[in-house]
Amino acid sequence: MVLQPTGLSATINKANLAVSGIAALDKTYDATTAATLSGTAAVAALGSDSVSVTGTAVGSFASKDAGAGKAVTVTGYTLSGADAGNYVVTQPTGLTANISRAVITVSGITAANKTFDGTTAASVSTAGATLAGRFGTDDITMVSSGQFSSAAPGLGKTVNLSSTFGGADIGNYVVTEQSQAFANITGGPVAVPDVLPQQVQNTVTQVQTSLLPPQASAQPQVLSLSSTLVVQQLADNGSTGNTGSTSNGDDANEQDSSGLPLINTVTAFGPPVPTLKIQNGGMRLPLVATSSKE
Repeated sequence: MVLQPTGLSATINKANLAVSGIAALDKTYDATTAATLSGTAAVAALGSDSVSVTGTAVGSFASKDAGAGKAVTVTGYTLSGADAGNYVVTQPTGLTANISRAVITVSGITAANKTFDGTTAASVSTAGATLAGRFGTDDITMVSSGQFSSAAPGLGKTVNLSSTFGGADIGNYVVTEQSQAFANITGGPVAVPDVLPQQVQNTVTQVQTSLLPPQASAQPQVLSLSSTLVVQQLADNGSTGNTGSTSNGDDANEQDSSGLPLINTVTAFGPPVPTLKIQNGGMRLPLVATSSKE
């Protein structure tokens, strides 16, 4: 009779049971490593073993920063069922997802008023600026500059802004910049139009062609409206604009009833220089013209 070996022993190790059916979802940057999982967790036990998946799973990105194809780890799944003790759960592996950059919107950059200096340079401040959409204490820096749309004086003038952004976390954001601010430029020279209003041009033409006789320019003491005629606009202080001509006589700086300066025509022949005052399509002939004899 053969006696079989006795007293033998061995260990049955638990089998690994991997959880499947889970994926990680893409997200927009939120300054955390939290990952959202989707799908239905499942395990495939051996034979007719009764094993199911339980527990609360948690997904985590490798870092909080924006990027594509970032690794996601999973924890929290457990096993239950009559045969669960024969297995060791293996959490889902190989999961990846994307973190896209968040949007921040800049506002509150201000521009300072200035006195006219002939340049478009503007002084801007970011002291009250806000970065809407920035998370927590993320490190973002901003340096801004500005230029007025023109050097001319004016109220509520547009200041075009340009900003540079930096900081350890700027790569996690898409920046919507503030493009404009508004400020005043005060003072400066009185503007004289390069081209006279059509109404004034028409009035001068009428005087030249209709109101004075053709021979007027040939008669002594009669106002000449020849090619020496100059039309100029008076500045607010009553002095003539920069036209290269001067006006003699006490009434050359006269203003109308509204307080606005008159637009004068000045002739170039000898003293006293007569002036023809023109405003809003009307005119006033100088004494030398109205009192001349044929």
